[in-house]
Amino acid sequence: MTKTDCIHVTSDIVKITFTGDMVYGQTGFLQEYNLIINDDITGYIFNLTHVKRIDSTGFGAIVSLASKLKGKKICLVVSDELVKRMIQITKLHLVFFLADTVEQALVLLQSSEDNSLLPIDQY
Repeated sequence: MTKTDCIHVTSDIVKITFTGDMVYGQTGFLQEYNLIINDDITGYIFNLTHVKRIDSTGFGAIVSLASKLKGKKICLVVSDELVKRMIQITKLHLVFFLADTVEQALVLLQSSEDNSLLPIDQY
């Protein structure tokens, strides 16, 4: 079962921490995130460091959530090497910033003017 925690890191950046399994049958948690979509938020940190397992359904859930956040900067925090490799294989690194820690993600989102990432609708 996937559990999530959502907090504001700054006034314009929200961190969502995912824990548990992000696999088929465990991604119904997306419904609760309609509440955090607003114009005042400029960036989102998706913290995946506590995810035990992730499959294509889990990655699809991340892409689905990101598509609802069009135009917002998103950084994935990933510490597991296998998950990083899966992100590279699926080319999600072309859509999202990647960081090893929440602190790195915060710096990336606050300082990045990089437009080299693909818009989510072109993925």
